[in-house]
Amino acid sequence: MAENVLFPRPASTLMEVSDKKLDLSDYYAEIAPRMGGKLLAFRESILEGRTDHWLEYVPDAYNKAQTAVPLVISVHGGGQKDYCQFYETSWYRIAERTGAIIVCPQMPQDGMAVFTA
Repeated sequence: MAENVLFPRPASTLMEVSDKKLDLSDYYAEIAPRMGGKLLAFRESILEGRTDHWLEYVPDAYNKAQTAVPLVISVHGGGQKDYCQFYETSWYRIAERTGAIIVCPQMPQDGMAVFTA
């Protein structure tokens, strides 16, 4: 069952990740005025017993696009999280400039380098 949540900018600065609420107000204050698109968070169980979550950034240009657009999957390093990968990089700038959709998956901490989505 999918739980797809749109994170409004900048009204909501709390993100729920792994049953914790993270205050992202500093990130939103700095980045939100420059982001034109929408930041979406997805949590979905694709394989039984496993829940994946990831962030997607959809630039404003996508809504008007009549052609295929690039997809960038940006995977974080060890010890990071999906939201860190999004906020600590400048992919949203590239997305706005090129029309690309950016996906930042949360990789599992159980030692399996597998993302099921």
